[in-house]
Amino acid sequence: MNPLLLNISTLIKTERLVLRIPSEPEDSYHINRAIRFSLPELKPWLHFAQKPPTLEETEENRRQAFINFHKRNAFRFLILEQATNRFVGIISLENVDWRVPKAEIGYWLRTDFTKKGYITEAGRALCALGINELGLNRIEIRCEPDNSQSKAVAERLQFSFEAHLKQDDISADGQSLRDTYVYAYTKKDQHNESIKKVINQLETKLLTRNMNDLKHLLAEDFVEFGTSGEVYSKRDIINFFNHEQQELESMIEISHFQVKALSPGIVQATFQTREPLNRNRLANRSSLWRKSTGNWQMFFHQGTLVSQDDV
Repeated sequence: MNPLLLNISTLIKTERLVLRIPSEPEDSYHINRAIRFSLPELKPWLHFAQKPPTLEETEENRRQAFINFHKRNAFRFLILEQATNRFVGIISLENVDWRVPKAEIGYWLRTDFTKKGYITEAGRALCALGINELGLNRIEIRCEPDNSQSKAVAERLQFSFEAHLKQDDISADGQSLRDTYVYAYTKKDQHNESIKKVINQLETKLLTRNMNDLKHLLAEDFVEFGTSGEVYSKRDIINFFNHEQQELESMIEISHFQVKALSPGIVQATFQTREPLNRNRLANRSSLWRKSTGNWQMFFHQGTLVSQDDV
């Protein structure tokens, strides 16, 4: 499809933020003021922050960004705080390659809005827009190895570290060659994250030991290797909890939750649980889930108690 014909959101709301395109002339004042205020923190990493920009330069840049958005060459958004409508920073999809298609995320924050999780929140929203609305297959974050804040953002956004490119770029001040770290997030990663969220919810349901959930979410060929070493079928599990009439009022805690796709429609979930009434009872767990007729069912589960010496 011709990118010019794509319908792309110009305003996005998240839990705490509003992302919108820089469409108003007065936006330049707030951008310029933020750059000047944050210059010491931005200067080591960004070419445009080597000296305080004039308001005219910022306005020219804003207009070019607005044009690029509508020409589908780049997608820049202002980050605003919902509660106060204060300007927080900039986040954008740049270096768009429609052949793949792919793009690179760029971002910066006004210094007094850092360490609030705003870039992570805005980044999640922009990744969703990139994949769901632009149809991107790949989104990259590139940063210098010693830019610890950008590396942390990439990791919080679940981007995978892919490469260390040596002497790949010019430093922000133009005086030396710098290395580049490349992180990437793909459409497949987004799909896996959505599966992970669903499976996490289903595992949580099963751990409450609600009888209806057990009947619907356990496959007929379900097998469990319990923490005691016993082997259980679906019938064994249902009979046991039906007899015991156990449904936990306090939720079992789940941590270290991961999901891995083994084949189309088959995933493995691994995680750790802690009992609500016995804080010292930890177990490592692994489940296999199968998607059939649109629904996920667990067909294998194994639990292993964790020795307190390993905690």
